[in-house]
Amino acid sequence: MKDLSIAGLYVDGVMGPNASADGGGGAETCCILLPNIWRPGLTAKIWWEYDGMIADLIPPPPPAEISVPIPEYKTPDKLQIHFYKDRIKIVVSPCSPYHPFYPMSKEDLAPWEASGTKQSMAETARRGGGTIDC
Repeated sequence: MKDLSIAGLYVDGVMGPNASADGGGGAETCCILLPNIWRPGLTAKIWWEYDGMIADLIPPPPPAEISVPIPEYKTPDKLQIHFYKDRIKIVVSPCSPYHPFYPMSKEDLAPWEASGTKQSMAETARRGGGTIDC
């Protein structure tokens, strides 16, 4: 989101970091308890409040809360939240959004871009460095 910053964030009651409007609209938080094995219907309750609009021209929207589906994952790891104007997406991955195997489409990932390609990362992993296991 280009216009809004997240000033307060809680995931299942656990405080998360702020997310600036120019930071790509994503936030990563720790200490969220995930089951070892993913199961259908798994959700996270996300509560957030906005810091304000760019240049504080318009008052921010009120705080909001929503339950968001947690997508299937291989192993529990970092829970990463992506805020968009019309939705919120969760990713559970050991990788950052800059990793070419980060499990999100290029469109959803924007404005972030992967550093490197899947092919170059696979070659690096084959030689014993890095990982493609996201």
